[in-house]
Amino acid sequence: MTPLLMRQKLRHEAGYQAATDQTLESGSEFQWRKNGEHHAFNPKTIHTLQWACRNEDYDLFKQYTKSSG
Repeated sequence: MTPLLMRQKLRHEAGYQAATDQTLESGSEFQWRKNGEHHAFNPKTIHTLQWACRNEDYDLFKQYTKSSG
């Protein structure tokens, strides 16, 4: 391998190093509050969406779309 290719390979490897931490951040700037404003994405609607997807339940998915919109 030529010196130019070796430098390019090293530069590429330095820019795309393997991630050491594979965990996702837990949370965001927004938090659901029991007595807060009503939003389409609340624990009940998210729970319904997750169960509809996990169980491939189209009727439950339709229930989610009605409650979130």
